[in-house]
Amino acid sequence: MSPTMPLHSSVLPRFWHLCALAVVCGLLAAGPALAIDHTLPGVLAHTFADSPDLAAARADLRVAQEEVDRARSGWRPTVQAYADATAARQDTDPGDPQDGVEKTLGASVSQPLYRGGSTIASVRGAKAALDAQRAALTRAEQALLLAAASAYMDVVEAVALEGLAATNRDVLAEERDAAQERFSLGDLTKTDVSQAEARLAGAEADLIRARGVLETRRAVFTQVTGLPLAPTDTLASPPEGVLDAVLPKALPEATARARAAAPRVRVAQGQARAAGYGVGAVRGELWPQVALNAGVDHVYDPVGLDYDAQTQGRVGVRATLPLYQGGAVRARLRQSQHEEARSRDVLATARRAAEREAVEAWTVLTAARAATRARADEVAAQRLAREGVREEAALGGRTVLDVLNADQEYLDAQAALVSAERAEVVARFALAAALGLLDVPS
Repeated sequence: MSPTMPLHSSVLPRFWHLCALAVVCGLLAAGPALAIDHTLPGVLAHTFADSPDLAAARADLRVAQEEVDRARSGWRPTVQAYADATAARQDTDPGDPQDGVEKTLGASVSQPLYRGGSTIASVRGAKAALDAQRAALTRAEQALLLAAASAYMDVVEAVALEGLAATNRDVLAEERDAAQERFSLGDLTKTDVSQAEARLAGAEADLIRARGVLETRRAVFTQVTGLPLAPTDTLASPPEGVLDAVLPKALPEATARARAAAPRVRVAQGQARAAGYGVGAVRGELWPQVALNAGVDHVYDPVGLDYDAQTQGRVGVRATLPLYQGGAVRARLRQSQHEEARSRDVLATARRAAEREAVEAWTVLTAARAATRARADEVAAQRLAREGVREEAALGGRTVLDVLNADQEYLDAQAALVSAERAEVVARFALAAALGLLDVPS
């Protein structure tokens, strides 16, 4: 990447179409291993598919799905088979005592007919908890994609700054050589040469520091994305206007979406609904319970009877009404009601936090856009000023220090533009993540 080249290199109307294309192309090219795509969409697609954090979050979602199945079991019958052997003795008067071992084989089935509404409430509560877990997975996806995009842009910025530092070092080396030559001709003083040498030494130190920062950011990139990044690998600059197709156009639109559908709000909504249904599930334990029961027993060697075996079948409906349970159920009911009230408060807090995050992200993005435009104007102005100072110095109207200062100011402006472009791209992703808009089509 050229040290003066802006980060944005092309305009794409639909950024995420490129994400899908990166995934498809990677699959088509798959052999023993998938080719590594170092574009931003390719990196995000790989991170999304290969993240252990998301794998753990998906496992949590499967656990929540099993809770739904467990709650549905309250509608289903329970069937069991059993066998036992019992030593028995029977004394009769008149008559002789009889003893033996009775063997029983049997089976029973119980079908709940009415459980006070507990099953319905439990199933609905489990589904609400599943919705909350889906929203938690979405929130984890947003955080991961934002972290991956930030790590990507950190490397792009570090590469650009390292290139600027290297170019500045080379330019100052030429300035130092020119100053020494002019000093040997008597056109400059030793002070002018020392100034050039001091700037060159500072540029060398800046270049070393920039290379260290680059290596550190490459390591962070690998940690976040799982992609190795060799020193020879380059990351393509993201397209200009990235995510414009999905980002809101005005602040009221952003805050409205945040309050209604931000991932943290959806998590709290699901948890609040689950807590509400939890109250109904516990209250159902105070109501009558009705079940249809049936069974069959086959008894071998019954004691005291004249036959060797007997078979007994039974079927009936049983209703039970809890009268007193030691206060345990009442305590759990009050506990669930408190939990429901707490979840409503958590939901209100989540909506406020989501709105604040949306306002903050929108403000940061607006400032970043303005900063990028201002820095671009600054670079253009500093380029003209630098050229003018060099021309004036060639005519003797400027000193070596003036030229060195002009070079430094131009370098600072370029570095500020690189950082501003990085900040704008990250701010776009931060706003999209706050609203739950980041996704990788599959």
